[in-house]
Amino acid sequence: MFSSRIHILVVDDERAIRQFVRASLVGHGYCVTEAATGTAGVFHAIMQTPDVVVLDLGLPDIDGMEVIRRIRESSQCPLS
Repeated sequence: MFSSRIHILVVDDERAIRQFVRASLVGHGYCVTEAATGTAGVFHAIMQTPDVVVLDLGLPDIDGMEVIRRIRESSQCPLS
């Protein structure tokens, strides 16, 4: 699905923050996927197997710690 570039999943409910982080990472050559909710973040983490997940702990639908727990059920990728 993705090229050999490092794939980073950014999970944050604030659109402006996601856009800023995306622009910074893409500018450095990373492939970036965005998710606005914890549920979407878990889905993308499982379906796309990113190399790294950048996660906001204060999400509107599920707590960031729960997102980590769910991702850890199928992946050991670094979470920041």
